[in-house]
Amino acid sequence: MAGRTGAARAVGLGLMLAAAACGRGDGRGDGGRKVRVPVTAVEAAAPTRGVVRSEIVVSANVEAAASADLTAPAAGMVVRVLADVGDTVGRGAVLAQLDRRVASAGLASGGLRVQQLARQLAEEQSLLAAGASTETAVRELRNQLETARASLREAEVNASMLKIVAPFTGVIAARDLQVGEAAGGGARAFQLVDTRHLRVVARLPERDLARIASGQSARLSPAYEPERVVEARVSEVAPVVDAATGTFQVRIDLPPDGGGLKHGQYVHVRLELERHEDARLVPRDAVLTDNGKPVVFVVQPAPDEAPEASDEDEREPSAGWWPWDAGEGPGDATTEDEEQGPAFIARRVPVELGLRDASFAEILAGIEDDATVVTVGQGTLKDGARVRVLDAAPAVPTPEGTPP
Repeated sequence: MAGRTGAARAVGLGLMLAAAACGRGDGRGDGGRKVRVPVTAVEAAAPTRGVVRSEIVVSANVEAAASADLTAPAAGMVVRVLADVGDTVGRGAVLAQLDRRVASAGLASGGLRVQQLARQLAEEQSLLAAGASTETAVRELRNQLETARASLREAEVNASMLKIVAPFTGVIAARDLQVGEAAGGGARAFQLVDTRHLRVVARLPERDLARIASGQSARLSPAYEPERVVEARVSEVAPVVDAATGTFQVRIDLPPDGGGLKHGQYVHVRLELERHEDARLVPRDAVLTDNGKPVVFVVQPAPDEAPEASDEDEREPSAGWWPWDAGEGPGDATTEDEEQGPAFIARRVPVELGLRDASFAEILAGIEDDATVVTVGQGTLKDGARVRVLDAAPAVPTPEGTPP
């Protein structure tokens, strides 16, 4: 009985293995299902033609060529404020007036003293001419008159210091005093900025000194608006290097309207070193490194017959895909079937690079303009991997080699 049972089991196992072998031989697994080949979803696009630049990028603040923090030249009570933030004022304009009552009284008293001494001197000189006075008396009055005039001039200067005056034409950027407050003591009263002449003063490391020259092209972008670009040029390169920091100073003058930039604004400065027009460009991230050499993955038509997945493929996920879990985005694994459409293969192609900027890399050799380069999902690909293209521009060629 036991012998018959063991024999039956052996026959049954043989039949199961034979059925499994037949299933794999025709591309179908258990239950007659087709063995599905893993396919990685990617995005791809053709190279574009455009301008690429080699640049030095540094950050700095926009500043006015003329900017000043104004203080009250003398201590006093603020009685009038004649300018506010945003006002454009001319050179010599009075911005604020301090209490002048004491100074005015001193001016009036000094003026009267000068007049009195001038009359006395004239009378004394008449008496001297008549022989009724002496040279000593006239000399003493003359000295007193000069002293009084000097005191009056000093009082006039002190009175003029009881107002805050604009030293140049500009815009009031800040006001830090109010009517009734005591001004003076070195505290800032106003900030005056000449917004007609804006510039950026950047500091670069000494190694770049030979690469920067006056007249060189520069592009400025606000830190929080990187898509906005203001074209400018280097106007001055410092002839010396700061020994303490190992940097040198570069001045960039903005266009007359400032390009919409504001005094104090933080910007990224791109100084152009070299430029190539009509260059063949691919996204910089599309370029990978293989043994220290640049490569890209190019989409090509897949072979007519897709290779079958092995039992190992069914059991173990390879890097970047899961054969039993269909993905939804670039880099996710899916499986080739009729609903997903035709698949392609990705070939690793060595390329020669030219200039590179923050977004693009120039391809000098290795691919042509009609190539279709993987731009998203290339990081997990291997040479010959089957891929499905989610987006391509221009259209990826079909497996037959014609546009779909």
